[in-house]
Amino acid sequence: TFIAGNQAGMLAQLGEYEESERICRELLGPRRSVLGVPGIANASYVLERVLLATGRYEESRALADEALPLARRMGGAEYLAPGLVAEAELEEARGNLAAARQSIREAVDVELEEPSLAHWVEAIVPACRLLPEDEARRLIGAPPAEPKDPSHEARLIEARAILDGDPAGHERAADIYAALELP
Repeated sequence: TFIAGNQAGMLAQLGEYEESERICRELLGPRRSVLGVPGIANASYVLERVLLATGRYEESRALADEALPLARRMGGAEYLAPGLVAEAELEEARGNLAAARQSIREAVDVELEEPSLAHWVEAIVPACRLLPEDEARRLIGAPPAEPKDPSHEARLIEARAILDGDPAGHERAADIYAALELP
């Protein structure tokens, strides 16, 4: 069931929003009782991002309000940081930059306390967009491991390009993303 949430996340990254949403709603509905708190948080974050990507901000906000307290009880980079990053991106999209900065700042603090490459990579681009340069550099200067996956490498290049105002860096990241054939 936790794996189904990860599958839904991969589908969302591929732009398969309808299928991703269907899986998440099934997990959070009829299968919720067997999912467990980590699985509920995971499926909630995926659905939050699908709702954000499809312009359903209020529903995404309501889901964040439900999922973040669960994540806070578990804490850490695996459960709390992704929820905070999702909340930051939602609030950024809604134009609430103060709330977005607060959420990404907390996610950065969690990542620095308990590093996880997969979750660190999720946080670096929004951190570079939203935080003052010194705070963002603190995060991108502390990778938990050297990114070897091309999608991780692209995100790191994109984050550095944001901070450095480097159009060539954005182009390099875009080339890597294009080679991955993601939407």
